[in-house]
Amino acid sequence: MSAHLVARSPYPLALQSIVALVLIATPLNALFTCSRSDAHQLWLLCGIMLLHLLICLTVPIHRLRAWQQLTVMIGQCGLVALAYTALPVPMLTYVLLAIVLQAVYLFRPWIWIPFACLIWLGWSGTLIVVSTNLLDWVQRNLTLAFPATCILIAAVLYARQHHRRTQVQQLTDQMQQHYDTLRLHLREAQQRAVVEERHRLIQTVSSDISMALANTEQAVVAAISQAQTNIIRCQSSMTQTRQAASVAIDRLRGAVATLRGSGGRPEWVAATAGGSAPVAVQSVDDILTTRGRKILTWTLPVVFVALALPQALLQQPPAPALIGRLLLFCGMLVVAYILTQYLRHPLMVQVGLASQVTIILTLVIVTQTMPLLLGVLLVMWQIALRLSLFQILTSLFGVHMSMGLLLTRILPLTADYGTHLLAAGVACAAVVGLVGMARRQVCRRQADEARLARLAALTGELEQQEAEVRTLAVAAERTRLARELHDDLGYRLVLLNVQLQLAEDLIAEDLDAALEQLITTREQLAVAWSSAVATVENELLLDATSLVPALHALIQPYRACAVPHITLEISGSLARLPVALVGTIYRAVQEGLTNAYKYADAGRIDIRISGAPAQVQVSVQDDGRGAVCSAHQMWRNGNRSGRFGLAGLRERAALLGGSVQAGSLSAGGFGLELTLPLGER
Repeated sequence: MSAHLVARSPYPLALQSIVALVLIATPLNALFTCSRSDAHQLWLLCGIMLLHLLICLTVPIHRLRAWQQLTVMIGQCGLVALAYTALPVPMLTYVLLAIVLQAVYLFRPWIWIPFACLIWLGWSGTLIVVSTNLLDWVQRNLTLAFPATCILIAAVLYARQHHRRTQVQQLTDQMQQHYDTLRLHLREAQQRAVVEERHRLIQTVSSDISMALANTEQAVVAAISQAQTNIIRCQSSMTQTRQAASVAIDRLRGAVATLRGSGGRPEWVAATAGGSAPVAVQSVDDILTTRGRKILTWTLPVVFVALALPQALLQQPPAPALIGRLLLFCGMLVVAYILTQYLRHPLMVQVGLASQVTIILTLVIVTQTMPLLLGVLLVMWQIALRLSLFQILTSLFGVHMSMGLLLTRILPLTADYGTHLLAAGVACAAVVGLVGMARRQVCRRQADEARLARLAALTGELEQQEAEVRTLAVAAERTRLARELHDDLGYRLVLLNVQLQLAEDLIAEDLDAALEQLITTREQLAVAWSSAVATVENELLLDATSLVPALHALIQPYRACAVPHITLEISGSLARLPVALVGTIYRAVQEGLTNAYKYADAGRIDIRISGAPAQVQVSVQDDGRGAVCSAHQMWRNGNRSGRFGLAGLRERAALLGGSVQAGSLSAGGFGLELTLPLGER
């Protein structure tokens, strides 16, 4: 409930409490000064102060515009003027000072300073009218000058620290939102990077390969039309078609080499890696520990001494002895004040504060001038800056009550005695409240700045992690695309080349068979088109139920035109294999067939797939020339610089926790063996 009220309060708690204290103290001051005949005026004053308090508590002044805020404060000044006409008590001056405090909190200096000057001119003009002589007017101004100076300086410090902390809180909230957003985006960074890189590759690599496939298809269509009309021209068209297919294969190899060899990060990833620069948290000049101490050390005691001397001399007839005592005690007060600023031991600080209180009491007693009691504001300011909350409250009530009781017994009681004591208490509470809350704002701001620095560091780490995740995702997507292009589209282009060679051989012997083979080649091109799109889009529509038919469809073209003796032997159950294992098994058989045709010149290929409870093994063996390419041997020795097909197959197996072995067989030929575990991966 209290937190809700504080949140809905138009002003911060410290300022709201000071305003309420002044408005409550004003009727109390009226009780000390008015007589029974002024009962109606007293009730009117209480009503006006209650209305003023309700305005300060309920009007959401921070939501209003500047001219509306000024209008509300001018209305408050009007209430004070009305109260002054009803019952002119001295505490109404502090009500005007409370209005100035509100302006200090709400406005910039170039607004609240002229506003404060106008209030002072109005108050001073009223004093001139009601005062009996000029000395009374001067004495009242001198009495108000020092507490007004202390309270305004404290209000400026508090307002500045409050605004600074508000700014730091806003920065912290923004950084927290940025940090939370990064945490959410980090989970999606990999997927988004893959999608973006996939779209980018569609526009580059796949478009280049697609153009080569389109040229090959045009050449096949031209060869088909020539085969239907002119055999001689068909032979030249077949040569051009074979060249177009070779260009497509070269384009594919170049694309795979580019994707495999691009170790650097793309430009857009490098640009993202830096992220937004962390918010630089600069150390703010602490006005309560540097500038504030200079103000305390020199300004406040000098102002008090400069005001205390004329006040004491106006209270009593000036005499050399009185002036000497004033100068002596004022000098002692300044020395004790300055020395206390440099003390660090708690006991010595207490001694310094007690000595200042003693000197101020002595000044009041010697000069018989109650307004000098406001010098205790110097002590209260130091207490609010240097002591704990319990010590502050103890000093605020204990020192004030002790001084009041002591002065009651020593000095003669006058009509203004209660007013001066009440004004000193209100001024002390205002200074302690504002300075204490400013000190608290500094501590909270420093904690917020430390949190902001931690958030900035964590945000920088998250941005770096996101950049690394995106980089790894891009590299993985490029590797995947290179692997898929080589295994799937490369296999189909090799098969297309085989079919074109067979069609070229059949032209002279059987034109109809050659034409039929060309039509089959065109169909294979259509499959290659769809394969290229599916490869970029990461779609290999295979599962455990469609694996065996897909393997027979994979073998059939090679069996028909290149390697007539191909056997496929499957043992064990493959019905419950995960999709990832199914795709890897398919790619292993595909790689074995392609290598056997391209490098081994094989006449027989044996494919064996065995499914056991613990693992799946795939073996592809041929009777060709063995590992005639040094890449096979380098692969067997663990060198990554081998052929892209075996490199991609090893990557697939490693992702699933499996292994690949490839090399020449002792009985001749070449063998490839894939082992994939079926346990947890």
